[in-house]
Amino acid sequence: MSELRIRGLQKSFDGHSVLHGIDLSVERGTLLALLGPSGSGKTTLLRLLCGFERADHGSVEIDGRLVAGDNLHVPSEQRH
Repeated sequence: MSELRIRGLQKSFDGHSVLHGIDLSVERGTLLALLGPSGSGKTTLLRLLCGFERADHGSVEIDGRLVAGDNLHVPSEQRH
């Protein structure tokens, strides 16, 4: 089972699509680097994973627990 699973994640700001259709699975103990040019969505992805922003579409599962989905947003302070 993946410790982090992202499916179809999308986020837009003022009509500008920043993330579209992000899919990612990361196993426990895996090191991951997010690389890309300025404005490519790296910080936005991290903010969505931490619960600081709400995704427009898609889901985030952490340690088997759904923390973000189309009708679900668990705030960062409740993601233990």
